[in-house]
Amino acid sequence: MRELQLTRSAEGLTLQAAVQLAGFADSGGGAKRLIQGGEILLNGAVELRRSHLVHVGDLVAYEGDEVELIADDH
Repeated sequence: MRELQLTRSAEGLTLQAAVQLAGFADSGGGAKRLIQGGEILLNGAVELRRSHLVHVGDLVAYEGDEVELIADDH
């Protein structure tokens, strides 16, 4: 499992942005297609809402690659 650090300014990060930051998609459009195609798991369940807000502790997964969102303590 990889980790993706969220800064305080990233509070309210959308699932679409998290998918892109995690490297699952190269663009917002690519992230949109993955999410709406049911290929992204959020905390083990399919999430189809691109605008769903993700938080520290959430797990985002695609094709067996899982990323945990963690707080940047700086």
